[in-house]
Amino acid sequence: MTTYSFLTCIMALSLLFFGRKLFWLFLGIIGFALGVDVSLIMFGPITNIALLGGALLCGVLGAVLTLALQRFAIILGGFLGGGYFAFHLAVLFGFPETVTWVSFIVAAILGAVLFSFAFDWALVILSSLIGAIMIAQIPAIGQGVRNIIFILCAILGFIIKAKIFMDFGDGDTKKA
Repeated sequence: MTTYSFLTCIMALSLLFFGRKLFWLFLGIIGFALGVDVSLIMFGPITNIALLGGALLCGVLGAVLTLALQRFAIILGGFLGGGYFAFHLAVLFGFPETVTWVSFIVAAILGAVLFSFAFDWALVILSSLIGAIMIAQIPAIGQGVRNIIFILCAILGFIIKAKIFMDFGDGDTKKA
């Protein structure tokens, strides 16, 4: 397993298990992952140091935005998260490039709207889906089992975060 695959696995597991409780982590990981994607699309194959530097910059920017501009960060998180998930889902299933970009735009807008109105549950669902898609795309996982891995990880992440959310709420209030 390469260093990038290992790092992707750690980020994906973090989203699967902690994506709802730590929104800054969610946006930081999305920023990092999008930084990698955008760097590869814009510059093609580049050195690992340049790729890691650009991705880290985007990840830190995402985490800082979450802390500094919370309302804007929520909408941005929904936009980027929805778009990232739809784009990579389309790639996972082998759709043409035009479909992947259209799905990015549609899901990004939908993600921003959902995060605006149903933040907690939208974050539970989207962080589970993104964590699952990140794991499913690790190169060491064979093509034949990617869809099964994606579905199982998404369900597991959702169940764990939904259970925590239902049992403890948002952590600010105590049960009577």
